[in-house]
Amino acid sequence: MKKTLTLLFCLLALALCQAAQAQTYSILHAFSGPDGANPYDGITVDGAGNLYRTTVYGGNNCNTSADCGTVFRLQRRGSNWIFSLLYLFQPSTNGFGPSSRVFIGPDSSLYGTTSYDRRPGCFYDDNNGCGVLYRLRPSPGPCFTALCPWTETVVHSFQGGSGDGFWPLGDVAFDSAGNIYGVTGASGGVPCYGAGTSGCGTAYKVTPAGGSWTESIIYSFAADFGVGPPSTGVVMSSSGDLYGTADVCCGPHSCSSDVFQLSPSGSGWSGQIIQYFDDHGHGCYLGGLILDGAGNIYGMTTFERPWEPYPGGEVFQLTPSGSGWNYDTVYGFSGRHRDFPAGELARDANGNLYGAVQGLGAYGVGSIFKLSPTPGGWMYTDLHDFNGLDGSDPTGAVVLDARGNLYGTTYYGGPHNAGVVWEITP
Repeated sequence: MKKTLTLLFCLLALALCQAAQAQTYSILHAFSGPDGANPYDGITVDGAGNLYRTTVYGGNNCNTSADCGTVFRLQRRGSNWIFSLLYLFQPSTNGFGPSSRVFIGPDSSLYGTTSYDRRPGCFYDDNNGCGVLYRLRPSPGPCFTALCPWTETVVHSFQGGSGDGFWPLGDVAFDSAGNIYGVTGASGGVPCYGAGTSGCGTAYKVTPAGGSWTESIIYSFAADFGVGPPSTGVVMSSSGDLYGTADVCCGPHSCSSDVFQLSPSGSGWSGQIIQYFDDHGHGCYLGGLILDGAGNIYGMTTFERPWEPYPGGEVFQLTPSGSGWNYDTVYGFSGRHRDFPAGELARDANGNLYGAVQGLGAYGVGSIFKLSPTPGGWMYTDLHDFNGLDGSDPTGAVVLDARGNLYGTTYYGGPHNAGVVWEITP
């Protein structure tokens, strides 16, 4: 009997070891500056498994140390990946400094936002402008060179002032009619606590019509609605509701955040807070949100009690219940792991959650994790610990492709310390 138990234990240990070894981490691309630098938001995957992403800096087009940012694509070719620069932002009125990842619209174009543009007369900043919503499409003519840049069109130039927002940020969402929804981090109007002298931001809708677009403000955030301006983009449910997050730092030892819901209501939209966060409870400084097919919301808080020497945060789930929502902590990062969750989660068909943390990890520069639902709770698995040479400070959303491969980026690290695109295969 003892020999049998010993054999079973050895077989189990071997199986676990093989399972751990099956997770393979690879760098798909390391940035060097001219090809982009410091990717911040998440990756988008198309139906063919191609990856699309923006970088905040790089491109060598702004004649400054920061540059203007890029949009790139990675295409799988057998066991290799082909890197292509699709667009290099210029210091112009067409926008620069991309402030969101790109999304694939119903017309197969790429859509995203920039924080700045060089239009004079913006409500907030005459030098940098208010930001734009843009579209990228392949050049209409044939391409016979290795670099075939795409064509940018400005969908909307934000104006600031009392009738529009500025600083568009985070994810945009599309409805079945091809309308685009998003938020701005500030606006004109009544000053908002935590947003300087500007207003609290807006939620907007952009409607296509005959080859052009019309932008309208569907909701203006006010100081009494939440704790501050929107801090991430929006996700849309199957019923057409929009969900996002807002936060504000109230001082060196205090912060607060919320998850909000915007719903079509008659000829307009109504808003409500569905979950409030602060540093004395579940944490604050929220990342972006994701939805599952049942309408549950998943997200992460970045800090919990920031005055502690090792702050943490948690992964949470919000479940609709009658006219309200139930809050559940999926996993708490304070204590043993003491890391800083960052960006949006990914969820597979089995209900497993994947995400990134910027905190300690094995080498102090971040890690990638998996959370698996079990009858006894959620099981945490460390998929990879960054060491600096293979990346540092993972940011933005992690995404899964149809094969179950996981993708993401780091803001720093790699051979040029300008960030990397990584893949983890199961």
